[in-house]
Amino acid sequence: MSELEDLFQSLDFYRSKDKKGQAKNIDRFRTRPDKHTQRKAWNDHFERDISRKYDSFTYTCVMTEDRTDYDTISCWQSSPITELNQDNAILTKEIMEVEGHLIARASENIVYGSFEADWKKLDVEKKKEIVLEGLYRGACDAPRDNSRISCPEMTIKGLIGDSEYNLINLLKRLIEHDPIGNGHVQEIYLFRHPYIDHEFRYTEKAPEKLKAFRYRSTLLRNYYIVFTLYGILAAFLGHEPLKLTPAQFSSESSLDAEERKRSHRKCREDYKNSPRKVDESQCMEEGARKVYACYNCKSMTKDRTSLKRCGRCKLVWYCTPECQAKDWNDHKKYCCHKKFDPKLLTPTSEGRPDQFIGCPEAVPGFIRTPALHRQIWYLSKADSQERDYHINTKYDHTKSILVNPSTKLEFLVARRRAMASGSVSAIFRMYEIIELDKDEYIKVGVPMDLVRRQFEVEYRISMTPSTKQSAEPWTPPTAREIVEERAYLLKRLRSVNSSDIDLLVPPLPVLR
Repeated sequence: MSELEDLFQSLDFYRSKDKKGQAKNIDRFRTRPDKHTQRKAWNDHFERDISRKYDSFTYTCVMTEDRTDYDTISCWQSSPITELNQDNAILTKEIMEVEGHLIARASENIVYGSFEADWKKLDVEKKKEIVLEGLYRGACDAPRDNSRISCPEMTIKGLIGDSEYNLINLLKRLIEHDPIGNGHVQEIYLFRHPYIDHEFRYTEKAPEKLKAFRYRSTLLRNYYIVFTLYGILAAFLGHEPLKLTPAQFSSESSLDAEERKRSHRKCREDYKNSPRKVDESQCMEEGARKVYACYNCKSMTKDRTSLKRCGRCKLVWYCTPECQAKDWNDHKKYCCHKKFDPKLLTPTSEGRPDQFIGCPEAVPGFIRTPALHRQIWYLSKADSQERDYHINTKYDHTKSILVNPSTKLEFLVARRRAMASGSVSAIFRMYEIIELDKDEYIKVGVPMDLVRRQFEVEYRISMTPSTKQSAEPWTPPTAREIVEERAYLLKRLRSVNSSDIDLLVPPLPVLR
């Protein structure tokens, strides 16, 4: 099923009469309601299309490579394979990033929390409300919400039901893909469905461009599913949606320019002569704004005058030579590549650092929670090198704290012990050190109950007097630990050329 044919699935069939009074079928595009102002009607539109397409699925779809209609052929031939590979690389990278965050959140709430039981307790109407909100958020975040037509799993009835494709089971599939849940998946997870496997199938002899195009359809489908699942979970937890307008990535390349012009010209002619035209009212929603941004660091500019594009493929743009160098290990794998190979699209793990300078290795037997992995990831960011800890003040927002220099080194030793082994006495020592300056932290919106909750979530303990009493007593830092933590602190500050080293690094204590 081609991308244009996704639109043809949105036909309403009306009964009318000809001049002789005989009934005849007239197929028209029904107006798609605006998802922002008519959410329920918008969802009903898609659910009807999905039902019409899959309720009586018969596994008789002709393979794309064997189809001869122009709509199908023009879709996969309209873009050069180099552009398809580049688009697929962008989509892969973005999906993997969100999958990492979703798996971490799902693990916290399903593996370590009571989400599954709490979800089952909800009445049907409340579930419908939450799922509809998630479907809407997925459509807002995904680059192509019409890809939902190729998602038989993405219906309210299916997601709140008891099938293998319900909300809980889909989230569990993701968790099984990456049980560590540290926020960074090593490989993309693609949701499978037998209908889609049959619909998107092709043989190994199929043209490379068709394979790349079909993979793009698969990625767009999964993009919508992943963002919808993320939206449902966030809506259940009461998290507000991000007020973002997704950017549309576009490329301008001199490669295959004539081929593209011919294909687009033929598409326009075919559309002009077609009896089935897209109802313009379906296109009234505001489109995503296009932005000019560095492909590596995503920093945006007003125009492209400050960006330099790759000299080989001329498809990606960078703000500095350093950004291009950082992205080269990934980009070189598919730059100007005219073969289809999805393995080349996976970003390298080296491009996703998730440990700060001086982060300890976990001792055998200690398994870090997703929340602790996220804390380590926060501390690895360049703008966190002068900070000592992050406290979640609300969903996807933290406030970083700076420990008093007089107790900083002991705090860093306690942090190291806790992150390495989950030492309960070290966790309580961190809390006690922060509590010494609680009035200052309250002023900046970090009360001690948030600090307590942060440690409880990250280490899966209850911060109670009985927990502290049953733990091993805190032992003061050794001279070696103090020297090591001070050295790591210096390295972190120098890595970002900090101008406050003298203020942030306490002197070594006098050793007796």
